Amino acid sequence: MKKIWNIIAGINTTFVLLTLIALLLLAGVLYTNAYFEFFASLDFSSIPGWLYNHFLTHFHLIWWISGLCISIPALMGNMLLCTVDKSVTVIKNKHLFSKKQLIGKYCIAAVHLISILVIGSHFISDQFSTIKTFPVQKKGDIIQVDNNAILYVTNIQYTYFPKHSLLKNYIKNISVQLSDENGIQYMVHSLSPLPYNDHTLLLIQKNQKKSKKERTNNINISTPQGSPQLHLLVKKDYGYTLWRFSFFCIIVLMSFFYIML
Repeated sequence: MKKIWNIIAGINTTFVLLTLIALLLLAGVLYTNAYFEFFASLDFSSIPGWLYNHFLTHFHLIWWISGLCISIPALMGNMLLCTVDKSVTVIKNKHLFSKKQLIGKYCIAAVHLISILVIGSHFISDQFSTIKTFPVQKKGDIIQVDNNAILYVTNIQYTYFPKHSLLKNYIKNISVQLSDENGIQYMVHSLSPLPYNDHTLLLIQKNQKKSKKERTNNINISTPQGSPQLHLLVKKDYGYTLWRFSFFCIIVLMSFFYIML
């Protein structure tokens, strides 16, 4: 029994799981770039529900996500047991350590435990957050954030790569300017979430499919005449507060640890 405990709570198991997760994430980078349109639907779905719908039909594309769903909880359990095991050892032998050494070890143990909360906050965000999407097409579009908050689209701006660039005429960034009922202005950029009250606003692009003629003539659809379909994703994230608090605690504890040293 002790041998099994040493394996599941051992630091070697931690390194194995971290290596496995790194490899799975690397596979994820390759797959999501190669099949971007397929994985883009994850923006509007919870991971368990999305996996349930595609597990049998697209397992050859999503096997790495299934691996992450197993390895990440395993890492959380390993971190918890490892921290408990090491902390018990430190407490039993605290007379062998100086006060400064004890504080340092307790700080590291606390960081490990709070790191589990960081991972758990992402699970809360995925499972319990509410997500709404609104098409953004023109000035005057209405974004109903909630029952008490409405935003209006006041401007849509496209930024292109420089003319001397190999990517000239391609869109570098898209910005959407919003205004609330009091006239306060907000700017949302692609791939740059904007906190608003207790919500998060994220601009999402859905590329239009090229026609056969466009593909043949290699027409660039990144121009305003054939611009990507824009959607504003409004998310009420119930895990964000926990994540922010946990991350702040880790920064404080690590700073305190290095000061103590």
